[in-house]
Amino acid sequence: MTEEEEDQALMEAGRKGVRATRLTTQPGCIKHGQMRAYQIEGLNWMIQLYEQGINGILADEMGLGKTLQSISLLGYLKFERGVSGPHIVVVPKVCSTEVDGGGGSNATHHRALHKIRI
Repeated sequence: MTEEEEDQALMEAGRKGVRATRLTTQPGCIKHGQMRAYQIEGLNWMIQLYEQGINGILADEMGLGKTLQSISLLGYLKFERGVSGPHIVVVPKVCSTEVDGGGGSNATHHRALHKIRI
């Protein structure tokens, strides 16, 4: 689907009373860095799934920002929409080790997730 087709579909959904959110910048709750365009697109996809009551899984190559996109969605829901949960976040065991102080490349993101207190 092209961007124009996606925009048209969002407009049609909006006319039918379905909420159709499309962010063009990262949520204000995401500080200390800049989300890349493809990460904002992934966030928009997850917001659309949420608005339609559909579950989804981010699955792509390592290092493309799935953790940041997931934290961004939870932050957006809490701070922009007032939805504080309940949410379920499933992560590999290594991620829970990082939260407990094991370090690693995602440790900063996981500490941020705990600050949201989901």
